[in-house]
Amino acid sequence: MFFLQGAPAGRKARHEQWDVVVVGGGPSGLLVSEQLAAAHLSCLVLEAGPSRSRPLPGDPERFARAIKPLLEVDDLTWRYRVTGLPAQWRRVRAAGGRSLLWRGLCARPEARNLRDADQMGVPWPIGLDELGRLVRRVERILGVRVERLDRHLDEIAGRLGLEAQARRAAVSGDARRPLVPLDWERRASLISNAVATRVVVDRKGGVAAVEYVDLEKGEQRRLDTRAVVLCASPIETTRLLLEDRLRARLECPDLVGSGLVDHLVGSLLLVSPGPPPESAVPIERAAVVQRGASAQAAHRRDHRVGFTVEVRGPAPCAELGPEVLARAGLDRREAARWTYHAIEPVGDVPPHPARRVALDPEQRDALGRPIPVLHLAWGEDEPRLLRDMSETAASIAEALWTPGSRVVTLCDPMSQPLVSHEAGTCRVGRDPRLAPADSSGAVRGVRGLYVADASAMPTALDRPPTLALLALALHTADRIRHRARAGDL
Repeated sequence: MFFLQGAPAGRKARHEQWDVVVVGGGPSGLLVSEQLAAAHLSCLVLEAGPSRSRPLPGDPERFARAIKPLLEVDDLTWRYRVTGLPAQWRRVRAAGGRSLLWRGLCARPEARNLRDADQMGVPWPIGLDELGRLVRRVERILGVRVERLDRHLDEIAGRLGLEAQARRAAVSGDARRPLVPLDWERRASLISNAVATRVVVDRKGGVAAVEYVDLEKGEQRRLDTRAVVLCASPIETTRLLLEDRLRARLECPDLVGSGLVDHLVGSLLLVSPGPPPESAVPIERAAVVQRGASAQAAHRRDHRVGFTVEVRGPAPCAELGPEVLARAGLDRREAARWTYHAIEPVGDVPPHPARRVALDPEQRDALGRPIPVLHLAWGEDEPRLLRDMSETAASIAEALWTPGSRVVTLCDPMSQPLVSHEAGTCRVGRDPRLAPADSSGAVRGVRGLYVADASAMPTALDRPPTLALLALALHTADRIRHRARAGDL
């Protein structure tokens, strides 16, 4: 079903030199590597965490058990520090990356997302038409399906002056769980438990090699290559770019790490007595309620960014975990007789001068690397954005309310911030004064070095970012393929 085990760590197998080494085996890294391998380029993925040698099960419960060992993170190897806000960084260090945790959501970027980016002074590098073509290619690769929209939810959205859209999702072949990139049939090789520590640049300013640590043997290794694509996550990609010897080669080193953006993510639960009706849309068939203005007419949009709200349900409360049930005031026996809707707004956090990633000059992790420091702060937009998000989510909950219902707040993103959809730390763009990488992801100043993870996104968008992220990664893969065909890799 898929092929992960490539050359043993430390060997070049059949290749004296790899055409391309991709650092990071998350969704963008696996997409790029597959595109390049399909173009007959020798391509190797370095994955810092473990991988599976067997297909992931399709049954949701067995899938959850199978990925559990992949989600463990060694805090000594992956130390970090946060300043400014009491936030936590949600990480996955395993082949498949955060796609192991996603629900398959594939919301398309829209014209207003690009207009918002322009107004924030961080324009996207490609227009909506070209972005749309790339998104449609990604949808074909993922096999994205458009689910049926719940008519009742559509009516509620209309009453509140909101726009309801059917959920777009990538699901596994049997439609029992979300698709993950590890489901793809693989052509590229992959080395797991291999932590990239340095991109080596030759005297002419081009990529020459990648150095990495084999975690299983505790040895430093080197891979010769003509090109490197960084897909290690925005914070880890930043750590590699800011390594002293590489940083000295960058055309725009001060921009790297400075554009950190993320999402405000809230969560309400409406629990109601009674089981879901037989005609109810099951939990896998959610809807995205999109917003042009606040559901509260008294508030006009007074911030530069927008948000969307995902509404899931009705579904049986028996699916919820014990901690959530306790917060809802239900025990396991009662849960069988109750139903819930999940209402989750996602807001676009704009760039802020104080939001950035840097390297600690003194502290080191277990591998001797300087640890990343996440400098976080709220600007003027975030409290206003959260107000609109909360009011709209509450309005939806009120419209769905039935006698005996309870509203439970599961997450307040201002008091309990979570870094989970970080982006923008090496954004792409046409203007070198704004972006350390050009429109196709090529890092300015180092020939053969590219970024293709969420580092490249100028904004986090007001929705799940997967389609836009993979569209940019596909754009980068296209650029590398074209250069290879021209003999200019």
